[in-house]
Amino acid sequence: MTFQYLAALVLASGALYGQRPLPPSQLFVIRTPSIQDSSWDEVQVSYLTAFNGRGYNNQPHFLAENTLIASLQTNPNEATEIYLFNLAKRTKQNLTRSRSAEYSPKGLHGGKDSISYVRVPAYDTTVQDLVAASTTRASDFRYLLRAFGTVAYYRQLSGEQFVCYLLDGRHQLGLCDQSRGLKRIFASKPGQCFELNHTGQILYVDKSVDAQWLLKSYDPLSQRSRTLTTMPSGTQDFALDDSGQVYCASKGRILRLNAKGLWHTLIDLSPAGLNDIRRIAIRGNQLALVNHPE
Repeated sequence: MTFQYLAALVLASGALYGQRPLPPSQLFVIRTPSIQDSSWDEVQVSYLTAFNGRGYNNQPHFLAENTLIASLQTNPNEATEIYLFNLAKRTKQNLTRSRSAEYSPKGLHGGKDSISYVRVPAYDTTVQDLVAASTTRASDFRYLLRAFGTVAYYRQLSGEQFVCYLLDGRHQLGLCDQSRGLKRIFASKPGQCFELNHTGQILYVDKSVDAQWLLKSYDPLSQRSRTLTTMPSGTQDFALDDSGQVYCASKGRILRLNAKGLWHTLIDLSPAGLNDIRRIAIRGNQLALVNHPE
């Protein structure tokens, strides 16, 4: 197994100060010659957030092959902001720069420069709305969802219809349609990650039973769900590649779900110091990984 280390985008910065920072996390990108290989014997490892080495670096999402957005907290006394990374040029940019907290950034249908994110206004931290903006003026936003409850995570299903992880009273997954003013809850006690596949199915993790978290699919048309497999112990994050195959991480390992419903280890990144990988995102032969340092 070979790891090729690439230079970090920015040299590490000085220490951060504050009393209540979010848990520290690290954002990496790994590249493999072919994501479809049965094992990844050679990968390139890039550490994107050395400049924020003791800060919060999370929720990565690929806008394009070499364009990644994520939620960062670079000052423990200030709110999270949306950063854009150009992987080809090895540059970074703070898109939001506001007193409000912004997180969970995603691309929107209809343009490579259109993004969405959850916004928590500085004057009322009980509010969490879904908004849209351009990457060129990300702080100049418009509302996508309002009056649907406290939105934590989401995926755009189509137009003004979104799948949302809602925090009101209890954690639930629901379909929210702004144009029709409709909300339909379809799952309780879900994991924080869910995805849409090519057939329109919603894949999500059911955490109803503590000892056994399940990967399920939900069909919005038939309103039925079915169990696909059991998740590795303690794992609630997963991602889909361009062909719809499912990947997840367990400690330092990256795994792929095979046709028999079993998880197959592709690579163990613990020798590279990545021992607690959680959120992942995939684009082409690249994976963005969030590692939680010891």
